[in-house]
Amino acid sequence: MSTIGINGTRVDTLLEQQQHQPGEPLHAKVQINGGNRAAKVDAVKFSVWTQAQSQPPVQIAHCVIAEQLRIDANSEQRLPVQLSLPDFTPLSLGGVSTWLQTELDIPLAPDPQDTDAIEIVATEEQQQVFALMQELGYQLDHTELEPLPQQSRYQVPFLQQFHFHPQAGSHYHSRLQIAWEPNNSEFELLITEETSAGSTLNHRLEVREPVQARLHSQLKQLLDNNNPR
Repeated sequence: MSTIGINGTRVDTLLEQQQHQPGEPLHAKVQINGGNRAAKVDAVKFSVWTQAQSQPPVQIAHCVIAEQLRIDANSEQRLPVQLSLPDFTPLSLGGVSTWLQTELDIPLAPDPQDTDAIEIVATEEQQQVFALMQELGYQLDHTELEPLPQQSRYQVPFLQQFHFHPQAGSHYHSRLQIAWEPNNSEFELLITEETSAGSTLNHRLEVREPVQARLHSQLKQLLDNNNPR
């Protein structure tokens, strides 16, 4: 009953915006409303979760916003969220969803929770990659979150793979899977190519600014070599 605010403390996350880019700080406040009795809150926990289609949900960030709070009866408190989305936060494309979860840890009582969906949109560099794929005659089919071991050199829990297929009328026949790991000045584009002859080829392209022009030259050359007209 406390979870839904009957005779108990309620929690609600107030978002300044619904859309965010990977790496951005979250602009939000956690609003706590007291019930008809004072309550002790051991911790206010905040976390970010993501999921691709039928894959298990993954927690990608978390923090404790406050500890040892007293919430008076019929009172209201607002706490700022100080947390940034990781750079590897997956885009809300191809069946991927991301949400925020806020929880109050209240001793000897059900823990009130709040869940809010957010949309993760592409950065400028990512937009250039998608524009180029469309220019080359490719369409996004779906995405997957490929789990990575802790020892992976990428130091992220997963890579978001974007699966593209050639559209009708395209000069190319290969299906492509693309993933990238951005850093400060450049990013590495990882490409798995499934050719019409049944071969699977792995490519790695290091791309610098200007992204779209350099990548267009590299990717077009790669596809031309494996997709003779």
